[in-house]
Amino acid sequence: MTNLNEIPESITSISSGTQGYDLNCYIKGFLEGILHGKMKFIFFNNSLFISNPVIFTKTLLLLDKELDHVNFTGFSISEEVRKHFQSFLFGINLTRDAYALQIIKDTCIKFDRAFTRDEVINLFELRSYVYVVDHLKWNYSVLFKPGFYLKLKGYLTFLLHLGFLDNIPGLLRFERINFSIFLKRDIERKFGFRKIKSTSIINKWNES
Repeated sequence: MTNLNEIPESITSISSGTQGYDLNCYIKGFLEGILHGKMKFIFFNNSLFISNPVIFTKTLLLLDKELDHVNFTGFSISEEVRKHFQSFLFGINLTRDAYALQIIKDTCIKFDRAFTRDEVINLFELRSYVYVVDHLKWNYSVLFKPGFYLKLKGYLTFLLHLGFLDNIPGLLRFERINFSIFLKRDIERKFGFRKIKSTSIINKWNES
């Protein structure tokens, strides 16, 4: 971020170490937020490269508006490995669920620690749909819902990028493809950000 001087004073910066990946940062932000009486949260990590700040601001406002009607809004759902909300951009609204607030608060306090990348993926991201829909029984919405033709475009891009033989699950089951990876330009035009893997080198360094 090169425009730190433009950030409103109402936004608080919380210093955090490099261990724990986005999950630990989300936990710290959540605990800090509820300490100051906040009940609505939008989380996003540094795998988002904000290429158009104006459009991205509209995306955040849209997500915020969605949270007036539902408890949880995810940017997208992927069925790669298993069905889950992708963790790079999502929001929660706890104003209507004090019980869930206490559960999440207790869990965040318990697990406010360093995580490995595998833990973040397997304990948090890949189980997010089960937590939201089955355990908390929240109503939810999703911002990015590609129609058939856009999915077909993503599917063809998937085949061209990764090849046929190495992607049998995607060939056998259309929904197993993570469309947010293969429709980056479409997402960028509509939502103002490009999905990148900005921490891959850091991940390998930390876990070596």
